Amino acid sequence: MKQGFRVIIFISLLTCSRISANEHHVHYSLRKEVITVNSIETGYSSSVYCRGEFTSLIGRESNISYNELEAIGGIKARYKNERGKYKDLPEENIQNTSVMGGSLYGGTNKYVLSWPSKGKENLSFLYTYRLNCKELMTLASLLTNDIDATDTFEYDVRVPVGIFLYFKLPEGVTEVKVDSTKTDAGMIYHFTSMPVRPINLVGELQEYEEYSFPPRAIRLILVPASYEHRPWNWLNDWFRTLIHQNPELSKECIKSIEDQKGGSSDPDSIASRLFVFVQNKITYIDVENGLGAFKPRESDKVFQNRQGDCKDMASLLCDALNANGIEAYRAISSSISHETDMDFPSLSSGNHMICVAHIGGRWRYLDATDPVCAYGYPSMHIQGRKIYIINDHGGTLEKVPIVEAGLNESRCTIDLHQSGTTFEGDFTYALHGLSMHDERILKFMHSEADGKAATIKALKDLSHNTLFTDVTSKELDTVLVISGKMKAENEIASLDGKYSLRLDFLPFPHKYPKHPDEGTKLINYQTIDNRFECRITLDSTYTLRPFEKVHYSKEGFIFDFSVTQSGTKNITIRYSYSYNDVVIPEEKQKNYTELNLLIQQTLNRLIIYE
Repeated sequence: MKQGFRVIIFISLLTCSRISANEHHVHYSLRKEVITVNSIETGYSSSVYCRGEFTSLIGRESNISYNELEAIGGIKARYKNERGKYKDLPEENIQNTSVMGGSLYGGTNKYVLSWPSKGKENLSFLYTYRLNCKELMTLASLLTNDIDATDTFEYDVRVPVGIFLYFKLPEGVTEVKVDSTKTDAGMIYHFTSMPVRPINLVGELQEYEEYSFPPRAIRLILVPASYEHRPWNWLNDWFRTLIHQNPELSKECIKSIEDQKGGSSDPDSIASRLFVFVQNKITYIDVENGLGAFKPRESDKVFQNRQGDCKDMASLLCDALNANGIEAYRAISSSISHETDMDFPSLSSGNHMICVAHIGGRWRYLDATDPVCAYGYPSMHIQGRKIYIINDHGGTLEKVPIVEAGLNESRCTIDLHQSGTTFEGDFTYALHGLSMHDERILKFMHSEADGKAATIKALKDLSHNTLFTDVTSKELDTVLVISGKMKAENEIASLDGKYSLRLDFLPFPHKYPKHPDEGTKLINYQTIDNRFECRITLDSTYTLRPFEKVHYSKEGFIFDFSVTQSGTKNITIRYSYSYNDVVIPEEKQKNYTELNLLIQQTLNRLIIYE
């Protein structure tokens, strides 16, 4: 069994996300944080106040998480007893524990506050604590809503003279209010967010509505006076300082890497071979802690240990390319599924790092964490996203191109012959570009037998009334071919000399959810150009009744469907589906759902002939 698919992770330290509780049984009336910026060198300190109520006897715990850059102190916790008076939470109910991550290099810590689990279901509580962090750059965001029901978030950020705060409010959020006050000591910024309505009081019981909010945050960066109006440059130089703390590749490592070049002198060939080496030979590990969430490990150690996360793999590949005279850089990016794009200079904007190489006047976007991404293609996770290239010239903001739909063509050809009410024959899928990705992943993750079973399941998910056998999958140069035999039974009915042919054996033209969840964006990770041709040979001559063509074109979605008589015994069905973007945003989902309904109605129609 091969290793599982790598999960992209590049941890951003979000200020208020360190507070958590059981999301189904807790309600916060207030989360308040007073943040005092000390200096660029010494970081910041914070005083946190939380007030809320548990609405069940189950899951009465609050967690205060922190990492190796942070120190927690002064925890005071109180709860309201059955007589309505506040009582101190005993010290033995406040435990410090570690939460190991998924790598060999560390995890995080947390204080667990265990509240009384007896008495009434409703338990009011409050707690405060202090936090000190020695790295100011990690003050990267302020949460404005979360999965818990929270009435109010409040933040006071006190910035001294000589440091400047830049911030970006979350898009589509109108409940965040911002005020600022200038003092002799500097500036005080006050942020307030009230993402939910107040609780409803019904008799003596407090009832809460069901809340569901995707976490959104105000993104921040604090810069020294010398970088005023240049926050991007400060982010770049901060990363450069971290990177330059690592030694250059050793001669021994360079010599070992030379063996991967295969004697080639062509820059693209060298880059391709080194990319594939890192992609296949460096095992992906995730979950970092503290500064290790941002600083790549030494490339020599990554090479020797044969393991690393996204920034380690990007850094090793970058150093290897530079050692071979190829211009290469590390770049911060955000994946398509990340809440924000890399459009603001904050650590919380990105969650990933890749390597970029400038070859022949063009950028190559090299994401070795994707185990099946082909050289020359950006990985599916970063298409259309902005990246920030870290260099010696203040950094460069670029946008990763989206691979156009024509390069991702999927062409399905089906040849069937009638035998009574059954159709049998052959099928072939010819997959190009990123349309090969899913099949490659199945091969990567599974044994040969399990991979074949997974491929057949994927085929049946598109063609529900069809049996697939003798399925093979083979990659030939720039195309991946899936072929085999298929059989569909009970597809023909006759009445008074007329015949009706059902179409439910035809593959649905795409694999994505037909009804996306409301309020979310649907990510398809690739542009789509799916084409189908089904050639049917009947067992006698016939005349086809007219079949009205179907055409749909709205908001970038295109669908066509036609049925023609191509011989005295032959019917040809052609249809296609295309969409030239990698995300279906909420505002387009009405059209997307409408199209899926039309496609299903089309596949439910009958072909009539006599």
